[in-house]
Amino acid sequence: MSRFGLHYTKIPLNQPHIRHSVLAEGIQEYSRIITSSNTMTPQDWIEMNLFSTCVLCFHHLRLLQFIALFLFDQLHVSYLQFYSDLLSHFLDQHTSSPAAQAFRRIKASLVQSLKGKDGVVIYDEKFGDITWPFEEYAFLECVYEADAFFADIEKYLSARYPSPLLKEILQFQSFCIKSPGKVNRRIHTKHDWKKYFELLLQKGISTLSECDTWYSLTDIVTPSDWSDYARTVVWYGRRGGNNIFFDEIVTKNGDQK
Repeated sequence: MSRFGLHYTKIPLNQPHIRHSVLAEGIQEYSRIITSSNTMTPQDWIEMNLFSTCVLCFHHLRLLQFIALFLFDQLHVSYLQFYSDLLSHFLDQHTSSPAAQAFRRIKASLVQSLKGKDGVVIYDEKFGDITWPFEEYAFLECVYEADAFFADIEKYLSARYPSPLLKEILQFQSFCIKSPGKVNRRIHTKHDWKKYFELLLQKGISTLSECDTWYSLTDIVTPSDWSDYARTVVWYGRRGGNNIFFDEIVTKNGDQK
C-alpha cells in the first residue's frame, strides 16, 4: 500500500439494496474503500464518483441516452464532453432542477464519506425502505419530477447545442421514460426516431427518415406505488435494459388522425 500511496477510509457498510430499517436497528458494520493514492487526491475521488454516477444514470439507465447518441452521431459531440458539461451544469449553484438537487446531495454524501461518516449509498423514504446506489437514486429523483427535469434539460440543450431537431428528440426521449401507473401515450414527430436508434444501436447505421410518425403506448401497467416502481423498474429493470419503454412502442408512419 505504501508503494502506491493507497489510503482507505472506513465507512458505514457500503451495501446498496439493503433495508434501511435493518441497518438502523442492527449492529453497525463497516467497509473500507480506497479514497486516495499517489495519483488520486480525495477531491479526484469525489469527482470520479460524480462523473461515473452521471454516466450510469443518464446513459446506462438511459434517461438521456438517446440525446447523447444523437449529439454524438449528428453533431460529433463526444460522450465525455456531453456528460462532463452536463455534470457541471447540475453542480452549478444557479441550477435548481431535480437532477441538480440530487447531485448536490450525492456530492455532500461523498464529502461525508471521506470523513468516515457516510456510506456511498442513499436512502430516501419516498422510494421505499431501501438504500440506493447513487445512479439509481438520481434516476428516481429525476423521474419523480420528470416535467421539471426535462424542462431544465431542454433549456440547457437549446443554449448549448441548438438544432432544429432538438425539440423532437427531447419529445421522444421523455416519451420513453417509464412512470408509475397505467400508461397511455401518443406523440407525433416528423422523423422516425425509433427506427433511427434501432439501426444506430444494432448495426451502427446512421439513417434518420423524415416522415410523419406516430408513437403510442396503450394500456401498459407499471407499478403505481413509488417504492414498487423503484424496486421493479429501476433496480430489477436495469439488468435487461428494461427500465424505459422501447420495444413496447408501437410505430405508425404516414398521416394519422
